[in-house]
Amino acid sequence: MEFEFDSRDYIYSIDYYASMQQSAFDILLKNQWTKASETGVCRYQLPDLNTTVLPGKYGFVLQLNSKRAEQRRKPQNIQAVNVSFNPNEFNFNNVQDKEILIKLKWPQSSQSDENLIIINVSPLEFGNSLLVPYRKDCVPQKITLEGLDLVIKTMLLNNDLNFRAGFNSPGACCSVNHQHFHLYYLRQRLFIETAELEHIAGPCFVLKNFPSKGIVFQLENKDITRLAMNVFLLISYCLENEIPHNIFISRGTSYDKGAEGFYDTLRIFVWPRQPNFGVKDEYAFNAACCELSGHFLMKDDTSFKRTTEIELANRLTELTAPMFERIISEIPQLFGTNSEF
Repeated sequence: MEFEFDSRDYIYSIDYYASMQQSAFDILLKNQWTKASETGVCRYQLPDLNTTVLPGKYGFVLQLNSKRAEQRRKPQNIQAVNVSFNPNEFNFNNVQDKEILIKLKWPQSSQSDENLIIINVSPLEFGNSLLVPYRKDCVPQKITLEGLDLVIKTMLLNNDLNFRAGFNSPGACCSVNHQHFHLYYLRQRLFIETAELEHIAGPCFVLKNFPSKGIVFQLENKDITRLAMNVFLLISYCLENEIPHNIFISRGTSYDKGAEGFYDTLRIFVWPRQPNFGVKDEYAFNAACCELSGHFLMKDDTSFKRTTEIELANRLTELTAPMFERIISEIPQLFGTNSEF
């Protein structure tokens, strides 16, 4: 199914309390995903997941999804952040046509571009799909400026607050070495959507009080190009220095909190982190973009029932604080100290 869009389709602000009509993109994605799931495209049927919000400061969301650990495709053995595309390993040129949900088109794209939304056959939540920019270019799992621009635009096409996007680099729990972003819906609100921010330098902020230590960017003045370029500058630094990283994109409130009840910006979180190379143990604690955001995918009933907020918070800090301390002093030099951003 082809979906054509332009800048008139972007939704920049959402009223949290209003019952908004779904956007055309939102309707299409949900319908296409549901139809594919119900016809057996996925490796398992995704039930209404057992979900809990842990008591405590951060409102961590835990979801029990053991089938994802048991039945997903074996992750690839990736040993470096900058690794070349290997056409002999699984990649998204190998997917069946029935797995392709949407082909994205916009005025600047050429007819030869293949910007696809593909269903994740091992879904982590409702709507879990993979945005694959320029599929035929065979870009390895490293973010390009064009891919970043596309995922931001895709987020703005959807006016459901539950819609999220994420990226896992090599060494940060990525499973397939072909550029892609995760898309999915999560009904629960996350602490990081509205948490207070502290300005560091240029367009860079940090969350004042959250165990995952990283850099936060936000959409300013509807300037998608500038946001993409700012985030890409930090990502380029990580790539040049072989630093694994996770990215999470969500609707949120702007740094000055905006108007009450309005999610008036996109927040993009970038977490440089400790490396995790090799083939993932699917039953281990593999913290990727979801977990670093406060959304935890639990693999077994015991962990789901017994894990505490302090245990999870400590693990997130251990994973992110060392790299954060390494790069935080570089931020003013990368972006400049100008407070006008």
